[in-house]
This record gives sequence, structure tokens and C-alpha cells, in this order.
Amino acid sequence: MLRPTCYKISKRTLFQSYSGIPRNSYVANKTYPLLIWNNLIPYQLKYLSAFGAGALAFINLHPQIWITLGPPISIAGYYLNRNIKHNLYIQNVNQITNGVEDQVSDYSPSEIVKILPYDESQLYNVQEEIENEYDSLKRQIVDLVGKRLVEHITSNPEAIERNETLSPFIKDSQFTINLFENEFESWVTSKVRVPEDSKDNVVVKRFIKASLPYYNEKSIKSRKRLGVISIYLLKLNEVEWAISLEISPIGWKSKSSWIRGIPSVEYMESELYKKFNKV
Repeated sequence: MLRPTCYKISKRTLFQSYSGIPRNSYVANKTYPLLIWNNLIPYQLKYLSAFGAGALAFINLHPQIWITLGPPISIAGYYLNRNIKHNLYIQNVNQITNGVEDQVSDYSPSEIVKILPYDESQLYNVQEEIENEYDSLKRQIVDLVGKRLVEHITSNPEAIERNETLSPFIKDSQFTINLFENEFESWVTSKVRVPEDSKDNVVVKRFIKASLPYYNEKSIKSRKRLGVISIYLLKLNEVEWAISLEISPIGWKSKSSWIRGIPSVEYMESELYKKFNKV
């Protein structure tokens, strides 16, 4: 899995670009506080603050208190952290499944996309500047997200006029979908146990939760961050994935619009899949 790393970002570019490595986190930057906390404040400063608070408490508290309360506090903190992470996992997985283990999820063709599996032996990787599976996935995910936005908006023109979340994707009757494959802010890959055919036959499937910002235009110098798109993907077989999109405009409070099945399109294919699936 990808891990956070140190990177620097100025306040001026906070709303214009992202150049760090994706965080291994289920939490997307839907609000200003989350954006500042995750993208502006270096993780060393976060750790240093926690260490300083702990050191200050250690100095001011009597050693006997630490001997008495230290072990139970540490154990409670461990289980609390594990419980929070597990709950986040369940919440995110349930956005694309009806349940983790107890319910069978059936997907209509309108909820399924086709993604070309990565094959390092293929020469087209050089042609497409793809170095690894991550490059292949992010290229196709951004492609599919853009296509699904266009199809959803085209299929619901009247609803879009009343939807403040989706209306920024259209300007002067033209689509303005500005997503960039090198700006994923978070990316988590995990496993999900789901029933297959019957509850007695449980299989393990791959689950991906990723997020990337969207902007009002392409130019880095003048563009403005409008929000973040969270992508939920569940691998069904070698090429088919179930997909759900959560579009969240940036603001002080979190609000979202969802795109799941799109009646006007079935088994949507990425451009890489269309070009090279028969190679």
C-alpha cells in the first residue's frame, strides 16, 4: 500500500494543485479543515505536536499516576484506534456493497466498468508511458470518472440545473471536467469478503477507495479547486469492476452527490481497454 511521505505545499497552491504521494486513508478532503490538515500541515509537525503534548503531560503528572493509568490508557488507545479504522473500512465498503459478509450484492450492467488488467510484458505500456499497475489503474480510473460524469449529466439535464454539486461541470453549455491522474490525494487497496451465488460460498474481492480533486479549469496558475471526487471500486472478475462516485464540493460542511448506475450506458469501457483488450 502507498504510504504518506513528506512534501511541501504553499498556501497559494493549496487550492490549485496537489503534488504529494496519495495518503493511505479512507478520508477524502471534503472540507476546508480536512484539506488544510492533510495537505498543508506536514506530518512531521503533527507527530511533533503529539510528542510534545505527551512529554508535557509526562513532566507534569506524578510517576505513580503513569504507573497506574499508563497501561490501561495505552490498551484503550490501541483498541480505539483499531475500532475507528475498522468502522471507516465498513462505511466505505458499504458504499459499493450491500454488506461486507451477510448480503449478496448484484450489480446491473450500468454499474459496471471494464478496466484493462496490467500486463508488464506488453509493449503498449511503453507507448502509453505506463510503468506499473498503479499507473495503469489511475489512467483508466480518471478516464472512466470523466466519462461517467458526462453520461450522467447528459442523461439528467433537468436535474443538473437544480444540482449545485454537479452544475460546475458545465459552463456555457460545454463540459468542463478537469481531473488529473497525477493528483490522487488518497488511495487505499483492501480486501472484501462477499458471498458468491450463496451465503455458504464466500470469496475475497479487491476493493479500492481513492480520491482526487477537480478544478474549474486546466491551467495550474489560474485554476481553482472546486471539490473532490471519491471513487469506490470493487473488482468482480478479471476485467469488470463495480463503481460508485461521490462528488463533494469543497466547503466548511461536507455534502455530496452520488453517481452509481447510469441507465444510458452498460459495461462502460476505459480507453485503454478499448484499444488493447484484444492484444
